[in-house]
Formats: sequence, structure tokens, C-alpha cells
Amino acid sequence: MLDTATFLTELYVMADDFCKSRPLPAPTPGVAPSLSCAEVLTLSIFGQWRHFASERDFYRWANRHLRSYFPALPDRSQFNRLERACYEELVAFWQHLTLQLQPDDATSYYEALDATGVATRHVSRRGNGHLVGEVNKGLASRLGWYKGLAHVQSVCGVVLDFGA
Repeated sequence: MLDTATFLTELYVMADDFCKSRPLPAPTPGVAPSLSCAEVLTLSIFGQWRHFASERDFYRWANRHLRSYFPALPDRSQFNRLERACYEELVAFWQHLTLQLQPDDATSYYEALDATGVATRHVSRRGNGHLVGEVNKGLASRLGWYKGLAHVQSVCGVVLDFGA
């Protein structure tokens, strides 16, 4: 297993190369964001890799331990807005990483699989939400009861699919 500094560095380099290969987004009015898109992608994926209990838990840990790597780390609410603004890039980067990390042999997909819950909505909320038909109620050791998706990963840890 990689240490945190090595993992962050490698992930940031891959995210930065990916962001440079995509067209520049249209400029928006107002103050420039405090983090680049590559930095937001790095922090978002790192937050999922470490399995934090919540966004708040991740942000507290990042504020304490990652300030030297990301000196311009904004407040938690601003970081959440930056994450939402970079959503399309995050999905495309995740797909790019999945393609990069796929094993050469197709049979290795089925050697062993693991599923992890990804909460998209609190389980006790009423109504359908915004992912009707895509999410389901589940039980995960890390989350407890949740309403969301499960991602399936291969032996080497590559996320292969999302499903309800």
C-alpha cells in the first residue's frame, strides 16, 4: 500500500495531465477558484480512497493533514461547491482511470469482486430523489443503512461498474 504523500503526488500528476488534455472551460464571472480542477479531482478521489465516514470527516482530516499539500484549501462549503462545479470532469477522470487500470486479461474480472456502498441520499428521506430507478436501499459496514449505489471492483481494486 502506498503512503499518503506518494499516492497524492501520483494522483495529482495523473489528474493534472488529464485536465490539460481536455478543453478549457468557459470563463465565469467572479473571483477565480482557490483550487484548480486537478486539485479538486485529487482531493475528491482521495476522499473516496481513504473511506471517510462523511464529507465533513474528510474535510476535517484534510484540513489538519493536507494543508501543506494544498495551502489554498478553502472552507468546507466552498470546497463542496468546487466539487460540484467539477462534477463532469470528475466522472470523465474516473472513467479515464478505470480504462488505464483495467487488466489485460478479461478473465481476471471475475476472479473476485467486492462491492462498496456509495450513499447518494439519507435512507430516512421520503420521496424518490433525483436518481429514480438508479439507487436502492442497502446495508454497508462502513455506512450502515444507506440509499445509493454499490460500486463493484476487481481483485486489483479497479472500479468496474456501478449498480443499484
